[in-house]
Amino acid sequence: MQITLFKVLELLGYLLLMGAVGVGGGFFLTWLRRRLLLWMEEPAADRLQVPSHPVPEAELEAFLAREIDGARAKLELAGGELIDLLHGHLKAAMRQLNALPESDPYWKETPQPQPQDSARLFLWPSLVILSDWLRRRHADGTATPDDEWALAALDVTRRDNDFGREFWARLVAADPRNLRRMIEAARFVQDASGVGTAATLREALLGLEPTLGGVRAKLAQFADDADPGMSAAARYAIEVLDPL
Repeated sequence: MQITLFKVLELLGYLLLMGAVGVGGGFFLTWLRRRLLLWMEEPAADRLQVPSHPVPEAELEAFLAREIDGARAKLELAGGELIDLLHGHLKAAMRQLNALPESDPYWKETPQPQPQDSARLFLWPSLVILSDWLRRRHADGTATPDDEWALAALDVTRRDNDFGREFWARLVAADPRNLRRMIEAARFVQDASGVGTAATLREALLGLEPTLGGVRAKLAQFADDADPGMSAAARYAIEVLDPL
């Protein structure tokens, strides 16, 4: 780790300032922990373990505003209502994880950076840690529908070509009308990334055959739905399943 004289003086200055104004110790320790991590310039394999624990609500909300609300402006309008919905589930999941007490075993099991990784991505609050926590719950069968929404949101907003299909399968099983959002997710990823998702969407739709009791019949029903969004999504899916 390379710490310059300027950095040492900066740290000492903050120490004196915090003592002078009587700032709460918890907030200062959070600041100090982050500053030390930012100063670590050696490969991640040589670092100490990156610790994570719940952060003050104000710090979490600042992260959500920066990393989730701030990212909204960068996404294509093709996502529209879908992205707003998915971002809502992401923020709810972040708040749920942050509400775990510091004594919860998960905080000692958070993922750690590899040599090529930035330590900052593995310091809570972090989408990397959120994804790990949600995927563990998905794998052990304890995931709630809200967890599945958040997992789908992570894949869709990072433009994963699978658009979270494994998570959409559970959501559609819980409510067939979620089929609309799965189809919209596939279209959004295709429009935003420029990589076709029709073949993957077709596989996902056919995989829902047992769940829906006939996917083509269900899509035909939804094609005449009073909800224009549902109708448009169903008609697009029909074209994907049976292209002219």
